[in-house]
Amino acid sequence: MNNKFYDIAFKESLTFYTYELYCSPEDRGTVNCTEEFFNQGFLKDSVWDKYAEYLYRCKDCPYFKHDIGFYFGDNHFTNDFSNKEIFVIKVKNTEELNLVVDNLPINTKAIWIGSIKSINYSALEKLTELQTVCINLTAKDILWDMEKTPNLDVLEIELGANAPEITKIKKAKSLRHLCLNIHISQTNNTVIPTFSFLKEMPNLDSLVISGVSAQDNNIDDLINIPNLKRLWISPDIYSTEDYAKFESLKFKIFNEYGIYEYDKEEATIEDIRPLGKGKRYFKTEESKEKFIVQYKSIMQKYI
Repeated sequence: MNNKFYDIAFKESLTFYTYELYCSPEDRGTVNCTEEFFNQGFLKDSVWDKYAEYLYRCKDCPYFKHDIGFYFGDNHFTNDFSNKEIFVIKVKNTEELNLVVDNLPINTKAIWIGSIKSINYSALEKLTELQTVCINLTAKDILWDMEKTPNLDVLEIELGANAPEITKIKKAKSLRHLCLNIHISQTNNTVIPTFSFLKEMPNLDSLVISGVSAQDNNIDDLINIPNLKRLWISPDIYSTEDYAKFESLKFKIFNEYGIYEYDKEEATIEDIRPLGKGKRYFKTEESKEKFIVQYKSIMQKYI
């Protein structure tokens, strides 16, 4: 399946990536555009009227060229909304989501949904060709039946403090990339009961877990994801020994300290989320070397 968001999603949050798809900073500089629609993020709450900005600044601008349809709320759409395959929408409630989905083409491939209140996402079942979805998921939100979107292969979820629906994503058997992020408003990790449901996803090969931990602290659930090839996981979720065990048994790494390997002097964005590696800062080179020796020693236990 050809999905242009697959590799992008592992390197950076799609929620932020999409804001720059429709107009480049260079183009905005050419026309001296100072408008904040591009800089603050479409899905964020704001004190200004985003639709008015689009209508009076962007709609007729020659540089406003994109393949995304935007829904601003209150029945306000960008031009040619129904002719796109990628959509970014902000809705107040489930009823508004249902109305917007009814206006989307059946061949919609990607959708970002920002919501103010709890949402029932069942309307997405109508979009059977969906490949990429980015949503919020909180305690009262209800996921759609993912068996009815059989082409879904990239899913990014911002989790609230409690998200009991999360285990339902195991129905997305075609899913290749999953990102579980802590919601931007959260100050503490989101805790879900377990990651065991990930073992039931046969095509999942790319996983990002950021600020989300499992209550059972079972690293074996990640080891047993059948086809996992790429992982980035927050370095404070499991114990150091668990990370070493994971890398030894899953990625067959025995001679480095993988999860924590990160050179802040030379690192690029590709270095931050490569195969199984994240980042950990050390106050001194001595403490870093001591940690590496201990980490490698733990890994040797699982050879």
